[in-house]
This record gives sequence, structure tokens and C-alpha cells, in this order.
Amino acid sequence: MKYHLTATLVLAISTPGAAQIPENDDYFDLSIESLEIDVGSDERTAEGYGIAFTKEYGDRFLFLAGFKRYLFDEHDMFRMRQDLYNIGIGLQTPLTERSDVYGKLLYSGARSELETGTEYDEGVEALLGYRFSPFRHFEIDTSLRYISFEDPISFTGPELSVTGQARWYLSDLVSFGVGANYGEYETSWFGSVRVAFDLEDK
Repeated sequence: MKYHLTATLVLAISTPGAAQIPENDDYFDLSIESLEIDVGSDERTAEGYGIAFTKEYGDRFLFLAGFKRYLFDEHDMFRMRQDLYNIGIGLQTPLTERSDVYGKLLYSGARSELETGTEYDEGVEALLGYRFSPFRHFEIDTSLRYISFEDPISFTGPELSVTGQARWYLSDLVSFGVGANYGEYETSWFGSVRVAFDLEDK
């Protein structure tokens, strides 16, 4: 069984005179990912996809849920698969009209299909991040993440990793992001499309 502990702190800042990034905390993130895992002297690669959902309640509270699936390259005539699920809550506090801080706590589950059988794991994650907007409709997000579990595929952990992401807002409803996550044992690259919506009753 694996246990992650994650707390998220993000600071968002717009430079003076720059337009504020469209703010909508109700959205779906659709992502495509490429993953590399070091397994001793071996390196295994995988392709994956994910979907994440965020819903704001009031001015401060967030509900979060997500799913990811990784399909690894064939190894000894077997293709490993890993499914990751998470659900959690968040709390955000604005600092100014163009900045805020927020925290997230996520409960995670994993189902890994290995050559030796299927493993089920569960736990929590923590992340510290910084976000800023250098100019209109563009933001850069960097974060530091600690995961305190042993991955059943790489047999490594805990692990500290760094994530960097750039996001372009095409409109108030649609944005596109690209980024990378680099850790001691795992490295991934990803692209995502965010679609915002409003569930409030009119």
C-alpha cells in the first residue's frame, strides 16, 4: 500500500499594467503525457492521458477529482498499465485582485497491472507552487512536489520532483498548456487543454 502526502500552495501574480488572466475555477483539464521511469539500469517509457475536474464553491472552496492512465512499452512480451485516481478539496485565499494563495488535499488510489499480478495502492499527495503572468493571457506555473510512496513499477520512492508549465489563454473559456515534471526516478512531459464552464444557476 502506498501513502502520499500532498499540500498545495500557489501564488499567482500579474505584472503591473498587464491584463488579469481569465479567472474561472470551474473547468476540465484534458491532457496527453509521455512518461519515463528509471528501473535500476533499465529505462521504461509510457504514453498516457488524463482528465481533471475542478469546481469552485463560494469564493474559497474547491472540489477536485481526476483520472490518469499510463500504458508502458512492451517488456518481455507484457505491457504494463497503471491507472491513477484522485479526489480532494482545496481552499483559496485572494491576496490582491491579481494574486491569491490556495491549498489542496487529495486522496489518491492506484491500480497497477504488472507482470507479477495486479497491485492496488492508496494514499495522499503534497505540492508547493508559484504562478505568475508576465503579460496578457499568458502564465507560467512552477511547483515542487513530494510523494512519500514506493512506486510498484520502478520500486523507488519517496521522490521529490519539480514541475514547470506555461499556459496560453485563447479566451475566457479555453486555454492550452505545455509542461514537464522532473524527478529523481520519473520524468514526464505533457500538453493539456483546459475548458472552463459555469455551473451556477442563472
